[in-house]
Amino acid sequence: MRFGMPDRPPRFDEGVQEDTVAEWEKQGLPKGASLAETFGYDQREELPVDIGPRPWFDGVPRDRRGLDEFLRRLDPDDPERLPGDWDSRATAWKDRGHVLSFTAGRGFFLTMGVGDWAGFDRLIDLIADDPAMVEEWMGAVGAFSARLVARVLRAVTPDMAILSEPIASTAGPMLSPRMYSRFAIPAYRPMIRALRDGGVPVVTVTTWANTRPLLRPLVDAGVNCLMANEDNSGAMDYRSIRAEFGRNLGLIGGVDVDAILAGEGPIMRELDGKVKPLLAEGGYVPLADGRIRANCPLSNYSFYRKKLLAGDTGG
Repeated sequence: MRFGMPDRPPRFDEGVQEDTVAEWEKQGLPKGASLAETFGYDQREELPVDIGPRPWFDGVPRDRRGLDEFLRRLDPDDPERLPGDWDSRATAWKDRGHVLSFTAGRGFFLTMGVGDWAGFDRLIDLIADDPAMVEEWMGAVGAFSARLVARVLRAVTPDMAILSEPIASTAGPMLSPRMYSRFAIPAYRPMIRALRDGGVPVVTVTTWANTRPLLRPLVDAGVNCLMANEDNSGAMDYRSIRAEFGRNLGLIGGVDVDAILAGEGPIMRELDGKVKPLLAEGGYVPLADGRIRANCPLSNYSFYRKKLLAGDTGG
């Protein structure tokens, strides 16, 4: 991500689901086999930090009384946000030999309590009827997030922080760039500043579907890496994104899952046309752009991972 000259990029896993493993065992994968050993995954560990309201607040607050109750549950010093063995684990992490990541934000809609369409409708009405309340809400969340980040970083410095942002469909984001810049970005800035001031070198936004219109405000706020998933619109093509943002935005993923499903020829075209040039430029970790599901043949996935493991990306 620093555009240096490492011996190789990390080899992360794609999050293979249990039903996929069960299907692959029918196709010849030894039962109980280690996926990490079979497919060459590097270890990546997530910090066990609770970043949500405690106790959990279900749904979108309907008025300021509900908002006050929600905000009372955002105590960054709550001892239950960290596991009981936090101190010993933090000591062990100082000598780690693997990538350590920290999910520091859940994204605008999840932060605002949206869990279904009814919650989405309530939030959109609230944005229209009482935007000041939404700004107050997100401002308080931003202050909470920055304090929690500072608490975590006093004990350990992860290699990568993640802001998860499930906010889009294939057609585009469900909040306009103008509204996103007004309501979400001001809350993200304190958190991102705390991460960067604390020495975290990579601040990644993880997205799903077409979030292309939101990338500019995120980069301007200090995000310096993207992990885009499950976009079928073509808007999140990494070659186009690299051309626009250059070294201001590292990239993780981008390998079309549909190419992996299609077989060796499409896989090699994807690796040769996309992965190879991005690896040559640096600031890139190759990975599928979505989960590997049970419809993916074991032979296809094995071929794809073998090529990544060998560094054979075509050409």
